[in-house]
Amino acid sequence: METHLQRWRLILGAEAAQEESPLLDKNQLEIDALLASIYDADNMGALNGSSPQISKWLGDIRKYFPTPVVRILQMDAFERLDLKQMILEPELLASLEVNVSLVATLLQLKDVLPEETKDTAKIVIQKLIEQLKKELARPMEQAYRGRIKNNSTKSAFPKGKIDWKRTILTNLKNYQPRENLIIPQHFYRFNAYTPKLSRLILAVDQSGSMANSVVHASIIACVLAGIPSFKTNLVVFDTDVIDLTEQLMDPVSLLFSVQLGGGTHIAKALKYCESLISHPAETTVILISDLFEGDLSDNMFGIIDKLQSGGVKFVSLLSIDNEGIPSYDKKNGRRLAAMGIPSFASTPQQFPKLMAALFNGQDISSATIS
Repeated sequence: METHLQRWRLILGAEAAQEESPLLDKNQLEIDALLASIYDADNMGALNGSSPQISKWLGDIRKYFPTPVVRILQMDAFERLDLKQMILEPELLASLEVNVSLVATLLQLKDVLPEETKDTAKIVIQKLIEQLKKELARPMEQAYRGRIKNNSTKSAFPKGKIDWKRTILTNLKNYQPRENLIIPQHFYRFNAYTPKLSRLILAVDQSGSMANSVVHASIIACVLAGIPSFKTNLVVFDTDVIDLTEQLMDPVSLLFSVQLGGGTHIAKALKYCESLISHPAETTVILISDLFEGDLSDNMFGIIDKLQSGGVKFVSLLSIDNEGIPSYDKKNGRRLAAMGIPSFASTPQQFPKLMAALFNGQDISSATIS
């Protein structure tokens, strides 16, 4: 069992060791060596050699650390030691723990990946897609199909979809022990549910700082594309605008179509989004950007004002990520807030709640940032 001294020894590294009283046992010494490989300046060459050394290190960190810590160590090793072979070699790439940051890095390097590594990269990306779709699909479907609590009506004659839970609970008093039956006096049926939103346009800034958000937004768009009677458009932009809507059924190819980096031209992207809108009152545009506009900001706000005046609901997300609120243009953020437009960061897990509010026509302006 680790003592406080042992923990401090692992934090401070070998320089904190006391020769007369070794603090660490065998396992702790192995952990110390693994950490020293990337965090000890005198030992940082330990992983800069051959692929087998890196492969062994990847296996050893899994032995001692939980998956979230493994991911952090992997990315720190890649960034601090410039271990491009962790990405460029298929065998090593396949052994990495899959996470959004890894996929974002792959997308940034896709033009220099060897062909055999690209095949492995696609498998890695597919793993992340399946992982995130599994997490998001059910909450997103519930957001679309969700009913307001007790959204059912008493009826003597059941028509439509019956609210069995409420019907049974209300009629428990009519239970007949001899027949072991509940004889309903009244049925409850769900009221017809018409969502307040039938079209969503995601306009996603693909500049380098938005890499993780691009990955999350693309997979969310793919999930939404699977909802019947609902239209989703995915538009990505830098100084150019690309409509990826036709690729929503093939998320791996979609992500490989993203070009991370470059400038930002929000007004140009919103102008294109405007051309897609046929029923403004049933449409929401979600701009996912840090709001650092490369064009004149007045042009961007002019289009936003035109969209709102025409009945389109407009939402500004600074990011879809688990890293918290990113750096963003605070002046443009305050200007959006003054227009009554929600402008905030969202985690992937919070996004279905946002969609539920939009589907039900609820006001989300209280979520604005300062």
